[in-house]
Amino acid sequence: MNCQICGKRATIHLTVVSPSGTAEAFFCVNHAGSAGLSEDQVQKIRKDESAMSAYVNFVESSRRIPSTDEMARIGVLEESQAPQDRERAHLLRRIAEAILAKQDDSNNEGSGRQAK
Repeated sequence: MNCQICGKRATIHLTVVSPSGTAEAFFCVNHAGSAGLSEDQVQKIRKDESAMSAYVNFVESSRRIPSTDEMARIGVLEESQAPQDRERAHLLRRIAEAILAKQDDSNNEGSGRQAK
C-alpha cells in the first residue's frame, strides 16, 4: 500500500473503527504525524526500518542467516531471552530463509537461461 499523502510505500496502516463502520488509512514514516503518532513513535519506526534494511542487506550480501548476536548488533533483535525476543528471532530467521530461497531461485533461473 502507498501513503495517502505522498504515494510512497506506506509503513503505517491504521484501521479506525466507529459505530458507522471502519476506515483504513495508510501513511509513510514521513507522514506518520498525520496518523497521530508521536515524534518518539516516528523515531522508533525510522530506527526499525533502518535496522530491517541493514538485516536484509546482511542476508543478501553474506548469503547466510545471521546468528542471534549478529541480529542484535544489526539492531533487529534485543539481547534478551524473553519469549517475545525468541519468537522475533525465529521470524527473522524465516525472513532470511525466504530471502535466500528467492536468491537461489533467481540464480537457478539465470543459469537456465545461460545454458540455452
